Amino acid sequence: MTRIPNDLPLFMSYGVAGALSDVKDVQLLLESLKHQEGDRLVVQYRNDSTHAD
Repeated sequence: MTRIPNDLPLFMSYGVAGALSDVKDVQLLLESLKHQEGDRLVVQYRNDSTHAD
């Protein structure tokens, strides 16, 4: 994760019903991406979404 450039735009979308990861896993991932510059990391959380959506 540390090799991802700080200025690389990233978009992450996740939901409460995701089968491949849970909310705690996503929070760990977001913590590891906290070095991203300003608005380069966009995160969307959906209560009505699953991984296949």
